[in-house]
Amino acid sequence: QPKPPDGRPWSSGSVAWAAAADRARRSLAAIAGWRWPPSHVVGAAAGGQRGAGAAASGVAGGRGLPWELRIWAYGTHCSVMAEPFSVLSKFSPSDFSLEVAWRGGKDYCSFHAGQWHGPEEDRGSMVGEVTHMFLHKLDSHEEVLRDPALFAKAFRAAMSKDEAFLKSNIAFCSEPAFACGVLHETGKPLLGYFGVHVGFLLGSQEDQLAFYRLLRDRLAADPRSSFATKAPYISLQVYYHTSVQMPAIRPASLYTLPATYTAERPEDVLVNRRPGINGGWFWDVVYILQSFARAFGHPYRFVSIGDLDRRSWEDLAAFRAAVYYPYAWLQTMMLYDWANMAIPTFVPDSPLYTYSQGTNHRTAWAATLQPVPEEEYPHHYADWDDMPGRMYWWLLTDFRALPGVTAFGSLGELLGLLGSEAHLREANKRLREGRLERMAASATFWREAALRAVGACV
Repeated sequence: QPKPPDGRPWSSGSVAWAAAADRARRSLAAIAGWRWPPSHVVGAAAGGQRGAGAAASGVAGGRGLPWELRIWAYGTHCSVMAEPFSVLSKFSPSDFSLEVAWRGGKDYCSFHAGQWHGPEEDRGSMVGEVTHMFLHKLDSHEEVLRDPALFAKAFRAAMSKDEAFLKSNIAFCSEPAFACGVLHETGKPLLGYFGVHVGFLLGSQEDQLAFYRLLRDRLAADPRSSFATKAPYISLQVYYHTSVQMPAIRPASLYTLPATYTAERPEDVLVNRRPGINGGWFWDVVYILQSFARAFGHPYRFVSIGDLDRRSWEDLAAFRAAVYYPYAWLQTMMLYDWANMAIPTFVPDSPLYTYSQGTNHRTAWAATLQPVPEEEYPHHYADWDDMPGRMYWWLLTDFRALPGVTAFGSLGELLGLLGSEAHLREANKRLREGRLERMAASATFWREAALRAVGACV
């Protein structure tokens, strides 16, 4: 019996979906063409920034290799921080010798314990203490930076007494991006990588505008520095607020190596945790999935990642497949980690999941520097009443744009796909191919960024 047509307004067969898909394709293609330094800087400098990059490359060629990079890295999210340096360590070992001092880490840190290129939780440094002191929880999964000006003052004081910072020749910043401005004051070349909105943790519009101006006029204009986001939809948000076209360099998750998909647990399916807003408070995803599987005679056992006794990358790669339910923070690094280990990954297909406080907040980032053309920014992520906009932003996420990630429309469809060995093999193949493309793009970007930075250190 043929499957009845999907009558939902956001279904893939609707006219509205087709229009949103066309706009999303055009936006993704445009963002894929963004380079660093950004176009507004290159235009203003009449190509001077590109010359700086070429000069760095020439300088590197004139001195002996490898270059010694003593990097002081600050951020709260360990996987976001680890991404650039795992790429440099794997792809440019003959160009650069890396020594990284990690500060501020508090999220996802347990996955990196014992790996040199992955930070552990920062529990002892003065910078870590300052970070903890100024992070104010609004609820179980939403924070704001208490008094950014006072934080900046305390951050400077902590850095001035940090021996690793004083010895470093390059600084790295991530989340919160606000810290990038403080680091830039020190005169060190700056690398930045962002997994969330650059206004993250800034509560007032005045603080947001001040940082957006600093990012556009000073940080992005520094020929020694380089910045990127982890996903196209974040790059588009940054552009809307700051007018800076920041490239999207998707994670390659090389810190997970040598782990890769083994399916050694052929009946077990991994499920992500769903903390905070829109997740976990009133319904249990694992329980619902398990109930449906049992009711229809499927052998699969759904397991929450939060219930695992061991959570090494190898442990995760042993599952038959993984199911990722978006929640308050929409696209976390875990999605990329699963995809990059080639674990067949399934996501429920609905633009309703873009109702996200952490990433597409309705009120958190109201300030913008100047309007952007509607052709470049057709829908606002914070307009939750715009259903075509919800479709557009959903199609911009890597749940839909990342090759190999499988969208499912019902639990029945999910269970059928989990039972198809042919589909799992095909998904695994596409994910492996996609990772190769991400590795190539990431290796090129971060090598060029490091060359720009070391060119300024000569």
